[in-house]
Amino acid sequence: MIQATAHLDPVIFNISGDCQFEAGFFTRGRHIGINGGDGEKVRPRLLLGEGASFQVKNSGIDIADVDIVTGSTFLLAQSASVSLFRVNFSGPEATTISVRANSNLRLTDSLQTESRPSIKVTARTLWIRSVFAPTKLDRVYASIGSSVWCRVCNVDIPSLILDINSFLCASEAYDELPNDGNFNPGHLNLGELTVRTGSVFVHEGAPSAEPTYVANVLPGSIAEWNVDTSFESSERCVFR
Repeated sequence: MIQATAHLDPVIFNISGDCQFEAGFFTRGRHIGINGGDGEKVRPRLLLGEGASFQVKNSGIDIADVDIVTGSTFLLAQSASVSLFRVNFSGPEATTISVRANSNLRLTDSLQTESRPSIKVTARTLWIRSVFAPTKLDRVYASIGSSVWCRVCNVDIPSLILDINSFLCASEAYDELPNDGNFNPGHLNLGELTVRTGSVFVHEGAPSAEPTYVANVLPGSIAEWNVDTSFESSERCVFR
């Protein structure tokens, strides 16, 4: 149920219960916020009908404290900026998130359930920040010219591919973190890593100098673990 809307730019939806989109959700040329109730025992849900997709084009959209139920595509089509804050996906099939040219996706304390989406980034940017629990993803593919920034990095990825001239920079530093003994901000749990020609992989917060996962680092690329980011080879990882 939509409780309140503002017919101005930006448009804000504050929802409770289930919000159904039969043909999918499409936004173009507006900034939109979709907010659920912080701390509610039963989280609000965005329901996309069978085969429906979520598409953002030339827009900004911020989604917080809801679950998205879909078995289709979550698409940042063109010049889109999407922020997911405490958002999880669920549904009968795995969701694919596609971040296309000139678009940015920011994940903050999101994607923490076992319903793991895969992500493909095409010549743009993925930001991940995991403060209270790990971000759980399926395969992540950063295609030519893409960047992945992982601040306060606690991420679980079975397969990460950095294509030509792309990079991932992972760091545990950000701000004051909860110190309850249950969180490891420097943990990047990879099953397999591929770093192709011209690409850079830097994991500043790694527990050791060598990876514990399968790493295929091709000639002409750089992969470093537990390094000082002032090193010349880490110039592309000026953390921000």
